Amino acid sequence: MGVRWADSGHKVAVLAVDPSSSLHRGSILGDKTRMDQLSKHPNAFIRPVASGGQLGGVAASTRAAIQLLEHAGYTRIVLETVGVGQNETDAVHYVDGLLLVALPNSGDDVQGIKRGIMERADLIAVNKCDGSFAEAGQRAALQLRESMKWFRRDDGWNVPVVQVSATERRGLGELDEALDRYERWVRGTGSFEARRSDQRAHEWAQTWPQFAVEWALKHPDAAGAYAKAHEAFGQGQSALGALRSAFNA
Repeated sequence: MGVRWADSGHKVAVLAVDPSSSLHRGSILGDKTRMDQLSKHPNAFIRPVASGGQLGGVAASTRAAIQLLEHAGYTRIVLETVGVGQNETDAVHYVDGLLLVALPNSGDDVQGIKRGIMERADLIAVNKCDGSFAEAGQRAALQLRESMKWFRRDDGWNVPVVQVSATERRGLGELDEALDRYERWVRGTGSFEARRSDQRAHEWAQTWPQFAVEWALKHPDAAGAYAKAHEAFGQGQSALGALRSAFNA
């Protein structure tokens, strides 16, 4: 998909979050090696990032990296999370659309109806639908379509389930069209603005407690500075910038 976008003129950025060792805190950061063609494309930028032990499939620097890439003019920013469980849904607070990539034989029918990441997905792609997994991929896609009937959304969007094969380049056109359709829908219904508002609220909720604890160790009275910082944040400053300015940090 990345090569397809880059060839069409998009500036493509990939942030590939890799799990960190709980013992040594290190990460392999080898995701870029799987993107041989994209890594050589002049319209692409790939950055492997260590999760640093943070839960939810993202890294502590993820939000700042996405904001920086947007300001740098990248029009397709892909956040590839570490493998997440059903209840690890932090990624939804960082992106405008959540694509869940499933695999054939990756779970039974019960897995398909569990709440969590399933009910937050905006699109679902069943990958590796090729070779000996072709039939299993069809079954998985059918099960997922049936499962999604339990997660009818209030916003009216019907989550598409697309079968793809990255190695054989099959289904990519259908997935690309589904992504374009979602983008048109999310921008045309006001959902895009709602998503961005949620991202800002989540940024504040994440940043303020950590900053406040560090500051409170040095300053006993933080109430006035907090009110000033929150007002500046509401006027468009970044959470960290507003806090640093108000607290003279």
